[in-house]
Amino acid sequence: MATLLSWDSICKPKSEGGLGLRSAKETKQAFLLKLCWQVLKYPSALWKR
Repeated sequence: MATLLSWDSICKPKSEGGLGLRSAKETKQAFLLKLCWQVLKYPSALWKR
């Protein structure tokens, strides 16, 4: 039997009873910020063309 859990409880650290998964929203935001930084730092990069 499967038990339904809220996303907030799944993203809690294991020490607090969660599964220790990262929040999808925070992971996406970190990826986009890293991408923006790369675009600004290397304006003539081949992958950007």
